[in-house]
Amino acid sequence: MRWIEGGRFVRNDRVVVTVAPFCLDATEVTAAAYADCVDNGTCSAEGLDCSPRATYGVRERARHPVNCVTWFDADAFCRDLGKRLPSEEEWEWAARGRDRGTAFPWGDLPPGDRACWDGEGNALGRGERAGTCPVASFPAGDSPGGVSDLAGGVREWTASAEGKSRIVRGGSWGDTEPAFLSSSFRGMNGPEDRLELTGFRCATPPGAKVVDPAARAAVRARDRERERVEAARRAKSQGAVDLSGVRIIRDQEE
Repeated sequence: MRWIEGGRFVRNDRVVVTVAPFCLDATEVTAAAYADCVDNGTCSAEGLDCSPRATYGVRERARHPVNCVTWFDADAFCRDLGKRLPSEEEWEWAARGRDRGTAFPWGDLPPGDRACWDGEGNALGRGERAGTCPVASFPAGDSPGGVSDLAGGVREWTASAEGKSRIVRGGSWGDTEPAFLSSSFRGMNGPEDRLELTGFRCATPPGAKVVDPAARAAVRARDRERERVEAARRAKSQGAVDLSGVRIIRDQEE
C-alpha cells in the first residue's frame, strides 16, 4: 500500500473537500488476489464470468485486475483483509497528485501510451484494445505517490454513493476519450452491476492492522498438507487392520 498525505481540494462542483491521510493499494486488486479470497471462503466466484473478457479463473490473466465484481464483492474482499473501499474524495485526491491538482495522475498531458485504455496514442492503436492489461504495466502513468492505474485498467468501485447507485472512478481499458481517464471523472453503477470494465482497489486509515494474504495462504497450505498427511496415516492404519483380518480368516479356513 502507499501512504497518501492528506489535504484539501475543490471538486468540480466547487465544494471544498478535506481528505485525511490514508493508505491506498498500489495496484488494482488482481484476479489472483481475488482467487485467494475465494479460496479462503470469504469471497464468492459467482457471476465472475460475466464476459469473455472476464479475468477471474483465466490463468494468463491472473495478474490482470479482477473485473465483473459487484460493489458487494469488492467491499467483502477489502473487509476480509482489514481494509475498506476508498471514498471518491480519497480516490480523486490520490489521482490528481494531491495538491498538484493535475488532470491525470502523471500530469496534464493526454493519456497517450501511459495507460491501459483504447484511445488515441495507446500502444495498440485506437479501437484495437480487446481487454485488460496486467496491473502496473504502465509506470509512466503512475501517480507521484507511486500508485498505478488510477487512469485506465478498470474503473474502480468506491465507498461513496449517490442515491441507490455507487460511485466508480477512473477510466478503463475500453474507454477511448481522455476525459473518462481524468482524475475528476465520476460514474455511477448499481451496486449489483457486473461489468467487464469495473474492478476495485482497497484503502485503510493510517496504522490499520491488515491481513497479509500471502502469509494467510501459506498457513492454509500448511494446514492442508497436515490434513493430507493425517488422512494418509489413518488410511494406512485402517488398511493394515483390514489385511490382518484377511490373514486371520485364511488361517481359520486352513
